[in-house]
Amino acid sequence: MYHLDLLREDFQNNSEKSQEIIRFLHKRKYYKAIEISNFCEGVVFDLKKSFSDEARLNEAYLLQKYFCLLKYLSIFWNRVELGHYYDSWWSLQDAIDTLRIIKKFYQPDSKTLNFLESNLTALESLYPYTLFSSLGFIVERYECGICNLNITDERCNHIQGEIYSGEMATSIAVELKKIDHLALVENPKDKRLAINIGDENPHFGIFRELIAIFDKNNYGPLDISNVVKSEFKVLDEKWKDIPRNSVCYCGSGVKYKKCCISNKYKKHVHVDFVISSMFC
Repeated sequence: MYHLDLLREDFQNNSEKSQEIIRFLHKRKYYKAIEISNFCEGVVFDLKKSFSDEARLNEAYLLQKYFCLLKYLSIFWNRVELGHYYDSWWSLQDAIDTLRIIKKFYQPDSKTLNFLESNLTALESLYPYTLFSSLGFIVERYECGICNLNITDERCNHIQGEIYSGEMATSIAVELKKIDHLALVENPKDKRLAINIGDENPHFGIFRELIAIFDKNNYGPLDISNVVKSEFKVLDEKWKDIPRNSVCYCGSGVKYKKCCISNKYKKHVHVDFVISSMFC
């Protein structure tokens, strides 16, 4: 029910193992879920060595990715519960990227994949990261990750992002000349490179509240299907009403009228978690 219908004849325990991982993940036994995910990845890796036809090799690639996805989810939730929020962001992006690959190539409609897509998108929206670092490189040459030819070579017939005999075609920068620039951006290619604001930031209290909900109601990570966020303004207790031409109380050295005079209210975000279990 929670597995991908791949390598049906070759990995007959696929369904059983997938369900086992998901159950451990939901029970918040993350290390056990990671252990079984790694085991299943290894099984598929060994099976893949014996395949020669492209269809089975491609199925093996996707099944490996699925077990990677379950592993990344387990690592993500373990880091959240430990309060390692910046590290959890990286694991979340690993999971999101892996899920995108699976959904691109796995044809049957999957209730499990659809639920996880909604779940991960909702979780991503809870993070406060708005700025990301972006490195620009001057690259002399890119090679195809499959045939090792220059990607502009007409003998290379591989399309980047497609799967060939169990491997995804990627371009590999092999001659980096220099770093061209370092910038802060709001819409990065790689969201992992978020500017770290510290795990003690008050914004992460939402995750502590979520774990408290798990504890109180015997919920697990796969009971959360979505979140509903509402924004409104509340009175800022630190705001002061002082003469307009006075130096602002915040310590900026700027006159009050050009600084905090309009900051009487601050934005507040309220989050409601939508409880709709994957197991329903």
